[in-house]
Amino acid sequence: MKYFRLFGLCLLLCTFACSRHREVSDEFRIIVNFDDAVGNDVQTTFADITGINSELEHGMRKLLAHFPSLKRPKIYMVAGLEQNVVVTDSTLSLSADKYMGADYPLYKDCFYDYERIGMMRERIVPDYLLGFMTANFPFQGNDAMLLDRMLYAGKLRYILSQLIPNRPKWDYVGYIQYQYEWCEKHEAEIWQLIDQNQYLLKPDAYNTDEFFRSFRCTSPLSDSSPDRVGVWLGYRLVDAYMKNHKQTTWQELINKTEL
Repeated sequence: MKYFRLFGLCLLLCTFACSRHREVSDEFRIIVNFDDAVGNDVQTTFADITGINSELEHGMRKLLAHFPSLKRPKIYMVAGLEQNVVVTDSTLSLSADKYMGADYPLYKDCFYDYERIGMMRERIVPDYLLGFMTANFPFQGNDAMLLDRMLYAGKLRYILSQLIPNRPKWDYVGYIQYQYEWCEKHEAEIWQLIDQNQYLLKPDAYNTDEFFRSFRCTSPLSDSSPDRVGVWLGYRLVDAYMKNHKQTTWQELINKTEL
């Protein structure tokens, strides 16, 4: 009897595994196209991308359902691109060699700690989706205005949080946990500094850029701050707005110039 139970359990697990594999449809399947020159490390690290593909398909389906005018792209995973993500009229490509993990030995001599945080496998699906949204919903505000940049970043990050809802909240702003918690702990001080220096509505290209730049910190704040605090602030603002305006569609949110 035990053997039959064991066989039944194995059959159940096998069926479950196969059904998970079939979850990814051909229309959303990532086309892996690694050149022969790509090192074994990349080939090995991304030999199985089933989980990546499944989460990406779920997010893309939901995004296209909310924005039916968007064209479904062919999705590629390649290596050797100058940028992490490249979007054309019909394709969405990501360079896998930039996601080998923060502790990948070859990164340590070439990238700073704050750069390597974004070079983890966990960033692949968010970066695919953010790259696609950024290309299709370009920034329309004043580049020198902190509030405009915050709201734009916040809209994209809010939608991202709805596309892949089973992630920790820091994933939506490209942070790790301690960075997100630093911002939560110092939120009142951040807003006080912004208000005192009139950063929010006063056009100031240099200081505005500092709130979004990938660096070891957000320099107008403090050396202990994480970088890109403007993205975190934007996400917090938009998330709070949408919780109080649940009738607002994503299309309406993208079109809004103020909240």
